[in-house]
Amino acid sequence: MHSYEWLYGQTPEFHFETNVVLDGQTFSLKVVVDKGLFKSISLISDQQHIKDMENGINLLLKGTRFESSSVYSMALDIPFDEKLTELALVVSRSLY
Repeated sequence: MHSYEWLYGQTPEFHFETNVVLDGQTFSLKVVVDKGLFKSISLISDQQHIKDMENGINLLLKGTRFESSSVYSMALDIPFDEKLTELALVVSRSLY
């Protein structure tokens, strides 16, 4: 049995940090994961338009599996917010 729940569902809380690029701007992505699910996402940038997306990406990903395919699927379902979609796609690529 190698289901996601078996492999990651009991994982204790951990923190993941990486640098990502959006709109030509590099910024830090800090993620807290608990039991294999996104708990919180922080966007560390001096660009206000990047910081302004933090609430949206948290609403989108909180409780989502910490895996690229789950984030990618969520990104494709975002209506009417191209920047948030682009940010979610950047997050999904950073999980490889």
